[in-house]
Amino acid sequence: MGNAPALAIKWRLESTSRDDPVAQGQAGQTHDGGEVIERDSARAVRWFGKTVARSFTLAMMALVNHHATLEALAEVLDAAKVPFERAAELGHVPA
Repeated sequence: MGNAPALAIKWRLESTSRDDPVAQGQAGQTHDGGEVIERDSARAVRWFGKTVARSFTLAMMALVNHHATLEALAEVLDAAKVPFERAAELGHVPA
């Protein structure tokens, strides 16, 4: 089973050429997940966008979740900025 996930991803991405909104939505999830291939937010949004344009509701929700995750990450990073900078001012080397 070792190569099965990579092969499944390969087939999933190849199936997008058939202009199938389900396959395109799955391609977006594949790029968004980053489990078998490196995460690529720009490609994820591109694939989600193609399916949203065709009124594929599951991809619409995946796109909403993608953006919600990015917003949550931005909030966490913003919240961490002040204590991180303060630690650096106090001489904490990793900061």
